[in-house]
Amino acid sequence: MRYILFVFIFIISACDQNLPQYSKVEDLRIISMQAEPPTYLFDQPDAELTFNALVLDPRGGPVDYTWSFCPVESTLACDDFEELVTQFPEDIQATLKTARQITLSGTALPKPEASDLPAHEAMRPYDIPAFTLTIEQLTPLINYFAAMQFGLGMGIWPSAILALSRQGEQVSGYKRVVVTVADLYAFNDHLQYLLGYSFCPPDQSDATNDCIAWHPELVANHNPIFDQLQWSSENTTFATWEDIPTDVPLHIQTDSEIRILPSFTTESSESFELLQTDLQSRTVQVIASTEEISVAWFVTYGKIKEELTWPKFTKTLDTIYTAPKTPPLYTDGLATLWLVARDHRGGESYTHIDLIIDP
Repeated sequence: MRYILFVFIFIISACDQNLPQYSKVEDLRIISMQAEPPTYLFDQPDAELTFNALVLDPRGGPVDYTWSFCPVESTLACDDFEELVTQFPEDIQATLKTARQITLSGTALPKPEASDLPAHEAMRPYDIPAFTLTIEQLTPLINYFAAMQFGLGMGIWPSAILALSRQGEQVSGYKRVVVTVADLYAFNDHLQYLLGYSFCPPDQSDATNDCIAWHPELVANHNPIFDQLQWSSENTTFATWEDIPTDVPLHIQTDSEIRILPSFTTESSESFELLQTDLQSRTVQVIASTEEISVAWFVTYGKIKEELTWPKFTKTLDTIYTAPKTPPLYTDGLATLWLVARDHRGGESYTHIDLIIDP
């Protein structure tokens, strides 16, 4: 069976309290990679497909970067590209090899001071340019899409790869994106031939013995949007919450705890459909679902209690931040929290909170 659902979970070992926290940012890290849009539709094409990355390193200094595009479905960051590409006819191989050569390289420094960035230079993300693919570069992939049997009706999963290098230290990450079509009914002839099933017209809401009900308007996905960030000094169910200011840092005493609660716009939790297929029995089931957003937490100074908050596991999205025992001297008492939201269908966004640690 195959599902159009991505689940990325940071697994944190709690067996040894002396192990460093994954959420503690002390060296070169790729904290988040975002695709815009996270679902690219061949039959409703956006002008571009753009990838962005949140890269941090409190030590500063130049970082060399290389973006590249992996047009095939790879679980090895495209290291198996040469092997995978041989599975297709020569014309498709040529298309894939051309797409694989799309790159963007250079050297980046931390972003300059701006009102929407952390106040101290050591906390600011690196100014890594966006990696953009045009319609002209993406359209030829439709032949690969067809050769992959339309991803069993659920699309293909190419990815962008970001490789970083800093004084011999190397870090890399990759971001998958769903490339598909919204109106599967328009491709019924191919699907019936390849897979043995077809989809109902968009205006037919009920499945029949001859077709599968599918709602094209639910296929597109969007990145989640942060709505509010709140804090509380109370660790109780009925805590009083206050808005975190966006224009000035939030002050907190050394070695004290606060709870931090993010919220998202109503539109951020989107309804969607999962297409579950069983090739042996040639059966297909459409499952209606709704996104449930999780938040991964990262910090430059201090500690995070729940490094991943996700209502299905932690009940709520809030976590507890514990300030360091002494103010960080190098940053004049400033610490920064980064929040990375994921909808587990490929949608991703991030924001930050500046804190002043008072003695």
